Amino acid sequence: MKRAAVLGAMLGLSACSGWGDAQTVTVDGYTASLWTKPAPLQVGSPSELKFGLRRDGAPEEGCAVTFRQHMPEMEMSSDSTVVAMSDAGGGVYTGAAFEYTMGGDWRIEVTFTCAGRARTATFSYTLEWPE
Repeated sequence: MKRAAVLGAMLGLSACSGWGDAQTVTVDGYTASLWTKPAPLQVGSPSELKFGLRRDGAPEEGCAVTFRQHMPEMEMSSDSTVVAMSDAGGGVYTGAAFEYTMGGDWRIEVTFTCAGRARTATFSYTLEWPE
């Protein structure tokens, strides 16, 4: 019951602080969630990422986490840029992404290394061109 109350409080704070709903995927028994700020991501706005990692319902702490973002259908020099995320505790990792300069389909690939084994969670986003 206590865990549910803490999770509810975290979700409430996320909604009030400009973080949108998380995209969530499962990778090898890990539940990986990604929140963005702003939500939705916007062309011309710097962005922040928050990555949550759980295994068997418990926060997975102490992992090395990095991400890269790219447009799958458009090769750019920044495609190979890998950014380290900071461990914020409680199975949450944070990082700053770059400012998106164009609309279209984007992917954010988060690689997390726990207990010596790397895994990748992929999240897809579509950014609208500003009018």
